[in-house]
This record gives sequence, structure tokens and C-alpha cells, in this order.
Amino acid sequence: MMRLDQGYLAVLNFHHTSMSDDLLPELSKLITRSLNIPEAKAEAISLDTTLESLDISSLELVEILMTIEEEYDLQIDVDAVEARDSLLSVGDLLALGRKHGLGAQSEK
Repeated sequence: MMRLDQGYLAVLNFHHTSMSDDLLPELSKLITRSLNIPEAKAEAISLDTTLESLDISSLELVEILMTIEEEYDLQIDVDAVEARDSLLSVGDLLALGRKHGLGAQSEK
């Protein structure tokens, strides 16, 4: 169960068998696809791009994490409220994924 109120734990999965070394373009495409924004905008996303500048709400952040979960099949336990408060940029989102193995398959 995933809820945004405090006290609930969101269990998220990330995994991809053919993940490239440069994860930013793939992550940018997932973000733009999740938010239904033109893919051309994905090219403008950098590690420093804030989630706020992309107008990502708390609910949309959870939706993005769920999209990544479907694509990458790694398990990450993260409190939804903590994610909202600690993930401020695309770089933060990428670092969270890497911390839990995102991209590890291509490095082996």
C-alpha cells in the first residue's frame, strides 16, 4: 500500500537489464513521459533541474517513482513524505536510484 500521509511506507522497485552508463537521458524521458510533457523538454533536464521547476507535486513524484519501479525492478523502501522532502532535484532522484542499484547491471 502506498499513501502520502505520514507513517506509511512506500515500497518502490527499480531495475533494468540494459541500463546505460549515462542514466540521465533515460530518467529524463521517464519523467517527461510520466508528466505527459513533450519529449523535447527531456533534453533540457539536467542533474540540477529542480523537481519544483518541473511542477512535480508530491503525488506526481510518487507516480514517477512507480514508473521507474515498473521499468527497473529494483526494490527501494522509501517513506513518501521523506521522499517529497528530500528529493529536490533530478540529481537527487538519480542518486536515490543509484544508491539502491539503479544502473548496477551495466557496470558488471
